[in-house]
Amino acid sequence: MKDVLNEELAFRMVAKFHETKIISLTSDLALFAADISLKYKLPIANPFIYATALSEKCPVVTSDPHFEGLKHVIYIPKKNDNKE
Repeated sequence: MKDVLNEELAFRMVAKFHETKIISLTSDLALFAADISLKYKLPIANPFIYATALSEKCPVVTSDPHFEGLKHVIYIPKKNDNKE
């Protein structure tokens, strides 16, 4: 039974991989990410993620608290996030 579940999971992962769209980092996208970095003070790769999502007109779905409160972000807090 365990082998069947592992095989099913493998097929699902391959199917998702084929649905994935690869976005090239263009100079325009890099400049947009730089503007976002300055405006929202997002660390490291986050400005590139946010700029790419905005340019592709799709939401960011994340549990990264740096994105919380931004437009076009679906923020899902981790179960152990205690803001109290």
